[in-house]
Amino acid sequence: MRRGQPVEGGRAYRVSSGLVIDIPAGMTLIYGGWALNDDGTVTARLDDEESGSRLRVDGFTGEEHGRRITAGGTGASGTASRNVGALFDAIVASAAARMRAAP
Repeated sequence: MRRGQPVEGGRAYRVSSGLVIDIPAGMTLIYGGWALNDDGTVTARLDDEESGSRLRVDGFTGEEHGRRITAGGTGASGTASRNVGALFDAIVASAAARMRAAP
């Protein structure tokens, strides 16, 4: 994934050298870059293009470090909000599954 470039769901993307996530079909994410948290972890910011909701995951393990689900029920297209929380859950689960499967 490249910073600021939207990517379509329905396939896997490499976020960092050790982190690959599956983005659910019907979702478009924008990688927002890295942040160093107060506890020393490095997190990747992933924004849902339609709703503006945000997910932060550890850049090495994929562990979730926070999310913000935008209230209001509509995204940029004016359509009814999808269950972004469930989509974010699927992304985090995919990272955990890939980490368990790694040698």
